[in-house]
Amino acid sequence: MRSSTVFKTLLFASVLSSFPLMAAAQTNEWIKEEDRFINLIDGKKLKRFLIELSVQTDGTITGMGAGTAVKGNWNWQDNYFCRNLSWGNRDLGSDCQKVELKDKKLFFTSDRGLGTTAGFMIQVY
Repeated sequence: MRSSTVFKTLLFASVLSSFPLMAAAQTNEWIKEEDRFINLIDGKKLKRFLIELSVQTDGTITGMGAGTAVKGNWNWQDNYFCRNLSWGNRDLGSDCQKVELKDKKLFFTSDRGLGTTAGFMIQVY
């Protein structure tokens, strides 16, 4: 498996332990409004194994994934977080994702909630 495919799977599109995350996602609060999302991420980092991201209120995404820079942009469209990312010199493309909150974790599910889920801890800088 190519390293970019592995990273795509980890970043916003995978589950380290599929069964527990999928079960948790069923009871999450769906974040449908951009203002609610901004309140959750403003001044915070999103973290998971080997990944640390800052999703800024100005529509930018910066961070690190497996030691390589992550950059991108995001906007809110029809109840979904839509992002365009690059990991180093690799274009990871665009995706609109369903965002859910449970406890202090945000869960992003690719393909407008029909794909795979990745959970991120919300941490203050």
